[in-house]
Amino acid sequence: MKKYIHILSNVTYGGGEQVLFKLCSDMPDQNYLYLLRRSSQVPKLCNINNNSFLKSKNVYSSLLDHIKTYFYLIWVILKIKLNSSENIKIVLHGFPCQYSLFFCRLLFPKIDLFIIYHQLKHNHKNLKILLRLIENFSLLISRPKIGAPSLRALNTIKAYTFDYLKNNLNFFLFKNCFSSITPSNKSLILYKDLANRFKNKPYILTVGRFEDFKGQLRLLRFIYKNHLLCDEINFVFVGSGKKFKDCSNFIYSKKMKNIFLIGSKSRDSLYDIYQNSMGVFIPSYEEAFGIQIIEAQSFKKVSLVFENALRLNSNIKILNENSCKYSFNDFNKLLNWNEDGNRSLVYSSEDTYKSLEGAN
Repeated sequence: MKKYIHILSNVTYGGGEQVLFKLCSDMPDQNYLYLLRRSSQVPKLCNINNNSFLKSKNVYSSLLDHIKTYFYLIWVILKIKLNSSENIKIVLHGFPCQYSLFFCRLLFPKIDLFIIYHQLKHNHKNLKILLRLIENFSLLISRPKIGAPSLRALNTIKAYTFDYLKNNLNFFLFKNCFSSITPSNKSLILYKDLANRFKNKPYILTVGRFEDFKGQLRLLRFIYKNHLLCDEINFVFVGSGKKFKDCSNFIYSKKMKNIFLIGSKSRDSLYDIYQNSMGVFIPSYEEAFGIQIIEAQSFKKVSLVFENALRLNSNIKILNENSCKYSFNDFNKLLNWNEDGNRSLVYSSEDTYKSLEGAN
């Protein structure tokens, strides 16, 4: 049996992390994971290498961080070459792994090579078009099997790939498996601490790292415009990242008293704040898959979004970002769960494994 060797440049609470942790936990004989960043939120499994000198909380904070990450990636690939037989398949996950495809193929000319894109791809403009040329050249030489967690994401990758290559590469749907969050004492303590500060008002939850495309600042502007919400609903933001300070400054400047930025929290501490929320807000400009949508639906919580492309079933509701007339009653109606409208978005570890096998 051939083993899949996965390499991931992980971030705090990343969707790719959650998928690969579950896959390695459920199917240890078939999967091994190298993390390019050390994280305290990683399960202690013998088939997960969490020994990097880089930290997940400092993800891509500087050019030097990019350089260190790439050179550690090259070291990991060399280590695999030195320690592994040809009875393996290498699966590279997301940035910056796609820029190591040529090197991988050079070291492993005969093995199956995969690249999984966990985010949407965009055609570069101006000088950045050079990145597209480099990436397409790398795909041409290495000929990997190319996966993405949704058809939408897969279509953006095909659009990014030059026409000649499209007909000569294998594209496939990488089915993201999901592990439900379970109750814990840590989760209950966190919720009770927050509940004491809520002043008996209900709350809506937002989970994700603070990046431009995740849209937290976008959501804060929406809440501020809809002043009728400010007195009746709290909003809890879980996560950290480079846009955290901008959001904090916006809240301070607008004197918003119903916003709680609680920072990054381990996944096992989120059960009670999911369970007791009115619903979940996902203000992202784009999501290739959206682990937060899946988590919300596992708790039977409606997700509110601004982008029509994120409406995967009837329990995901679209809001007009430009409206300033939403009220508490509007939100109460929007957040009613529809038992008949939940098209399943959840896959098992076996589904994920079979999606890799089916690409061969």
